[in-house]
Amino acid sequence: MGDDVKKRRKKGDGRLSEEIKKLRNAGKAYVTARNISVSAKDAPMQQSNCKCKYSCKTIPYDQKMLLFNDFYKADHNKQQNYLLGLLQVKHVSRRRHGQYDDPAESRRQTTVLYTVPNGNGEIVQVCKKTFCNTFAVSGKRCQLLVKLKQSGNPVYIETRGNRQSNRKFSDSDRTLVCSHIESFPRYESHYGRKDSSKEYLSPDFNISRLYQAFKEKYPDSPVTYRYYYLIFNKQFKKN
Repeated sequence: MGDDVKKRRKKGDGRLSEEIKKLRNAGKAYVTARNISVSAKDAPMQQSNCKCKYSCKTIPYDQKMLLFNDFYKADHNKQQNYLLGLLQVKHVSRRRHGQYDDPAESRRQTTVLYTVPNGNGEIVQVCKKTFCNTFAVSGKRCQLLVKLKQSGNPVYIETRGNRQSNRKFSDSDRTLVCSHIESFPRYESHYGRKDSSKEYLSPDFNISRLYQAFKEKYPDSPVTYRYYYLIFNKQFKKN
């Protein structure tokens, strides 16, 4: 993990989530608010190792790198819509005989086609493995887009973070967090300003461990890690 990533985390609370979001969308390495290191996205494989019947092996490596780099220059919303445009969902036209009388009873009602530009002005079909490898995206991310496509939505609209940003916490939630933090041993700093009343927790504690203990003690509390983190940073400081 580079020093530049760690330095970004010291710029202030207001910038933390925005910095993480930028690094994540760019496919770069970053450290989460819970201090978890996430590696940078891997570039596409030079040679596809799949054994499918599609055009995976005909796509030049330079073209895959171009797709990869252009993809991570875009924000998350544009990335999702670009992938959505490369997915095709078609109704199953031919079925093998199964244990059902009505075709509608089959769990598989659609077929998903994964496509990419081949660099020669054509859009060619590839397998899911090559599709995910080219853009360094997970199967879960593709599946979410497939469900969106199946529901008839041709456009992806960003909703991540909206629920949390609109969430309101009560005074009792704040009091509960403060009382929980205050239940742990702490001490006053002897190196700060004389008129400072800020107290410090033991170096043995960190926010992740405190929040985990909080959720174990209050499993039904709506308090999120981010809210706990903000309260902790505002009123306390780990040495």
